[in-house]
Amino acid sequence: MGEGIGEREQSEDGSRRAQWVPERLKALARRMRQEPTWAEELLWHKLRRNQLRGYKFNRQHPLGRYIADFCCAELRLVIEIDGEVHDTERQREYDSIRTQELEGRRLTVLRFRNEEVAEDINQVLRAILLRLPARDAAAQPD
Repeated sequence: MGEGIGEREQSEDGSRRAQWVPERLKALARRMRQEPTWAEELLWHKLRRNQLRGYKFNRQHPLGRYIADFCCAELRLVIEIDGEVHDTERQREYDSIRTQELEGRRLTVLRFRNEEVAEDINQVLRAILLRLPARDAAAQPD
């Protein structure tokens, strides 16, 4: 099992320490979970309840100063769904910096466009599955 991410994070000396998440970021994540985009809602129906090889995904998950659309803490995997707002030069620069920072924390970031989710959700799921190690059937949760 991976070391995970989220409420506790492993420090350089191997000990686990609480990760502080600002209350305003927690509140924003809660609000974003209540008002997902249509593409996030569509993908969430495929990710929730451990449907992909038994891995648990969270949605609108605070990671440091960012909120990931979806996150599998066990695998340190972040999935981002990008709509039109991500088409501006300024937003592309921000996304690039954000991805670099998350990858600097040993997270893998997968990005998909809204259109990819809408037009071929199965292809998106196949791309995600390539990042999910197979599990022993006996080890998968119900």
